Amino acid sequence: MTQKKMVCLIFLVAFNLRLGISSVPPILSFIQGTLGLSNFSASLLTSIPVICMGVLAFFVSFVQRRIGRNNGIFVFLLLLGLATLSRGLLHNFVGLIITTLFIGCSIALIGPLLSGFIKEIFPAKAGLLIGVYSLSMGLGSVSASSLMLPLTRFFNGQWWNALAIWGGIALISGVIWKLSINEPSGVPAVNQQQHFYLKDLKLWKLAMFFGIQSGVFYGFTTWITSGLAAKGISQVTSITLLTTFTAVQMLSSFLIPALMDKTGSTKQWITRCCFCLFISALMLLFTDKLFMLIVSILLAAVATGGFFPIAMLLPIQESQNASQASVYASIVQAFGYIIGGISPMLIGSIIDLTNSMTSLYWFLLIGAGLLLLVGNLLEGDKQDVK
Repeated sequence: MTQKKMVCLIFLVAFNLRLGISSVPPILSFIQGTLGLSNFSASLLTSIPVICMGVLAFFVSFVQRRIGRNNGIFVFLLLLGLATLSRGLLHNFVGLIITTLFIGCSIALIGPLLSGFIKEIFPAKAGLLIGVYSLSMGLGSVSASSLMLPLTRFFNGQWWNALAIWGGIALISGVIWKLSINEPSGVPAVNQQQHFYLKDLKLWKLAMFFGIQSGVFYGFTTWITSGLAAKGISQVTSITLLTTFTAVQMLSSFLIPALMDKTGSTKQWITRCCFCLFISALMLLFTDKLFMLIVSILLAAVATGGFFPIAMLLPIQESQNASQASVYASIVQAFGYIIGGISPMLIGSIIDLTNSMTSLYWFLLIGAGLLLLVGNLLEGDKQDVK
C-alpha cells in the first residue's frame, strides 16, 4: 500500500476519536433538561471518556500482544461504533454512562495503537503525521459540534438519535481499515522498566503538562456554551462560537507543529500559546461584549490547538531512544488524560456550589500560568521538533 493511502487511513481512523465526546457539549442543555441532571452529572458525559483514555493507556501493550496493533484498531473501531449507536436505545442517564464508558475505552486504545502505527510506518515524519492526526480529530470535532443542533432538530428534539448517528462512521471506518490492512503488524514487546521510569521527575513534568492542557481543552469545550449563555449569548450563537473554536483549534494543531519545524524553540511556542490563553481568560472574566468574546474564543482556540501537538511531541523530544519514547508517551497520556478527565467534573462541581460560571475562566487563567511554569521547567527548547 502506498504511503498516501496509509495517510488517508490514519486520517479516517483519527476522525472518529472525538465524535463521541464533541457531540455532547452542543446539546448538553437538552440532555440536562430531559434527564434533570446537575452540572456535575452532566460533566460525566465528557469526563468519563477522557479518564478512560488515561486508565486504559496502561493496557495498550497487552492488547498489542494479544491481538496485534492492526486488529486492535479494527476491533475497537467496531466497539466504538456499536457503543455510539447504542445511545439511540439507551438514552436514560445510566444508559448514557454505560455507552460513554465503552466509547471512552475504545478511544483510549485506538489512539495509542494508531500512534504506534504512525511510528512504525512513518518513523522519520512523526511530527507531520501527528499534525495530520490532530487535523483529522479536529475535523471530527467540528463536524460533531456544528451538526448536533441541526441533527437534533431533524429528529424532532430526540437528541439520543442525533448522538447515535455518529456510530455509523466508526463502523464504516473499521470495515475500510480491515479491508485495507490485512497484514500482521509488528508487536512491540512490553517494556518491563515502567517502574523505573515512574521515578523520573522529567516524566512527571511531561504528564503534568499533558494533563493541564487536556483539562483546559475539555473543561473549556464542556462548559463554554453554558458560560456564554450566562453572558446573554443565544444558544445558536454559542454553538456557532464553539464550532468556530473547534475549527480554529484544528487548524492551529496542524499549523503550529509545522511552524515549529521552521522557527522557534518548543519553549517559545509554549510561551506564545500560554499568552493567548491568558488573554482569552481575562477577556472572558471581564467582558460581556460579543466582539471581545469572539476574540477570546479565537485566542483560546489557537492556544489549545498548539498545546496538544506540543504535548504529544514532548515525550519524543525528551526521551533518549525509541523504547523510552514509547514508555514516556504511554505513561504521560495515561496520567495526563486522567487529570484532564477530572477537570470538567471539578469545574461542574464548583459551578454547582457557586452558581457562577466565572470558575471556568479562573480555571483557564490558572491553567495558563501552570502550563507556562511546567513548560519552562522542561528542557524541550534544547531540541527542535523534526
